[in-house]
Amino acid sequence: PILWLFVNIYNQKWHGLLLNAGLAILFTACLTGIWINYWHKRKYQPKRVKKNNHATWYLFPAAVIGCIVSILLMILVETKLQTILAPEDWLFYERKPWAGNLMIYCTMIPVIFFLAVFFSFVSRKCRRDKGEEDAVEVIGLQAFRKYWYLFVVLWVIAAYLSLINVTYVTEDRIVLYSTFCPQGKAYSYSDVTNIQTGFGGKTISLHDYQQRGTFSYRINIGGKRIVFSAPSTNGEIARYEEDTYLELEEFDQRLMQFGIAKESDDANAEDCDFDKRYVERFLRIIRNR
Repeated sequence: PILWLFVNIYNQKWHGLLLNAGLAILFTACLTGIWINYWHKRKYQPKRVKKNNHATWYLFPAAVIGCIVSILLMILVETKLQTILAPEDWLFYERKPWAGNLMIYCTMIPVIFFLAVFFSFVSRKCRRDKGEEDAVEVIGLQAFRKYWYLFVVLWVIAAYLSLINVTYVTEDRIVLYSTFCPQGKAYSYSDVTNIQTGFGGKTISLHDYQQRGTFSYRINIGGKRIVFSAPSTNGEIARYEEDTYLELEEFDQRLMQFGIAKESDDANAEDCDFDKRYVERFLRIIRNR
């Protein structure tokens, strides 16, 4: 929030500035309290603070390496996902909004955590070799050692949920994979009962597609709502690689041929921070009836 406050001021995004400023003040107060506590302990418990510092500094290289490994792991997962789940003639796919966020946590948190364990082990070994006392363990290691099986079970469940909740679109079908239907269920375009499209209007939301100025294309099919906001396209289709979001415009044109009811609103288009040509494409989709 503190960083985004300055970014939003620079970009002149005033609609959420009041909330952003409030969160920035709250986080500033929290950081101030943490530093006051640190300096207080450093004054009265210098040896303990020094030992904690030795352990904490090993989190920084773990975090950097963890982020890099997590990105590579996510690329690998995306590639395998296309190979395992994707229909032969698929055009694009997108995970459910919450599943996409869960994927990030499932890949990043375990990698950073296990690297922190490794660096903590190296730290203790180096200190033993020097005849020094062991550094204090990284926060969370003792809990992990005691309840490691619970951590593993929860991570496996989270990984499964993030991977399986995805929707693929082909030339004539919409294939839904879900938690309780991992084999996937195919629908035809004519099965779509309703379409809603437009720009988000919420200042703050748990879902990115609901945030003010964010374009999304939502369909109701089989009693479920499917959201397309940032789809991943088939890399073998050249026109999609050269023209971003063309897949959504073509998808909308196909659905409109079936006379499906469509609710659309171009409000908040001015808050979309995409290039002008993409905003114009979104508006064409919204106004296509």
